[in-house]
Amino acid sequence: MEDKGLKGFIYCICLAFTAQVVVVALIQCLSSESVAQKQAEISSIFSMQGGISKETILQFLLVAFLTAVIRSFFMSDLVIKNASLSIRMILLFVSEIVMIGIAVWQFKWFHSFDKESIIGFVLSFSICFTLSIILTIKGEKKKNDDMNEALHKVQKSQGEKITSGVD
Repeated sequence: MEDKGLKGFIYCICLAFTAQVVVVALIQCLSSESVAQKQAEISSIFSMQGGISKETILQFLLVAFLTAVIRSFFMSDLVIKNASLSIRMILLFVSEIVMIGIAVWQFKWFHSFDKESIIGFVLSFSICFTLSIILTIKGEKKKNDDMNEALHKVQKSQGEKITSGVD
């Protein structure tokens, strides 16, 4: 993996991990004591009231790593050469949903599956995933804009050399 690819991979892990931890921390900060007790009964994510357990932190880190792997897979031209960005994003999103579903089941993030718990989880996941995708796309767009600007400068300087050589 080249240096730029490794930096992007690590950035994706950090972004996804940070988003997960921040959303859970905000939910805990905004929850009353009675709501926090109910959250702990419903989900192992909130088992440590007022904090996030080491086990949950490591689970979030694994999910962030898998998110980066999935993103690298679908955004790489090595695997999917001719797919448009929208197709890649749809496949990425579906893969993320499947991976999160497996994580929820494997890590036993829900002790019971009531409607409110699932809605809350889907909202939290959607916020984390959307934030991660938006920031990643903005970062890639900025990088592309910088590369295009550099290309235009090179083309302009080469054009000036050719024109000045003709006089």
